[in-house]
Amino acid sequence: MVTAVLDDGKANALTFEAISGLRSALSASIDADRPLLITGRRGYFSAGFDLRVMRSGDRDLVTSLSSQGFVLFREMLSAPIPVLAACTGHALAAGALLLLAADYRIGQPGTYQVGLNETRIGIALPQEAVDMARFRLSTNHLAAATLFATVVAPDVACDFGYLDRIDTEPLEAARSLAAEIASVDLRAFAKTKRRMNAGIVGRLEGLPIEEK
Repeated sequence: MVTAVLDDGKANALTFEAISGLRSALSASIDADRPLLITGRRGYFSAGFDLRVMRSGDRDLVTSLSSQGFVLFREMLSAPIPVLAACTGHALAAGALLLLAADYRIGQPGTYQVGLNETRIGIALPQEAVDMARFRLSTNHLAAATLFATVVAPDVACDFGYLDRIDTEPLEAARSLAAEIASVDLRAFAKTKRRMNAGIVGRLEGLPIEEK
C-alpha cells in the first residue's frame, strides 16, 4: 500500500504542490498495483483549495488550481486500484471533494467538521463539484450539503455520504481494509469500479471549469 500524508502544519490546503504530490502518489500506487491511502494530520484532513489563490483575483490562476484539483479527483475515481481515505480532522470545500473522490472513507471520532462550505465563503460550486456531490451524497441531504453549505460532525457526515464509517483508529482500519482488498485479484475490483464510476468520470472529463 502507498500512503500519502497531507501535513503542511496548518490547514493542509490543496496547493499546486499538494495536488501534484497526491497525483504522484496515485500514479505510484497504480504502477505498483497497490491501494492508495490518503490521510492528513490530527485536526485536519484538508480545508480545500488554497484560499490565497482562490481569493487572489487572478482568474487564470484560480482556474488552473481548480482544474488540476478536478483532474486529481477524476484520476482517483478512474484509478484501477482502491483509493482509501482516513479522515483525521476538518474536511472542507475541496477537502470534502477529496473524500468524495475516494472509494472508501473512514473518519476519526471528534468535533471537527466536514462539508462543502463554498457558498458560505462566497464561492459558487463549480458544476464538477455538484456532479460529485450528486454521485456520492445522500439525496435527502443534497440540498443542505450544496445550496446551504451545511457542515456536519463526523457521525452526521456518514449519514450525508462524506464518510462510510467511524473508527477510533482510522489509519489502522484503512490499512486493514487495504490489506484485505489487496489479497484478492484486483482485476475484478478495477472492472467493477470502472463500471460503477463511468458516469461521473465521463462528466469530469467533459465539462470545463467555471469560476465566478
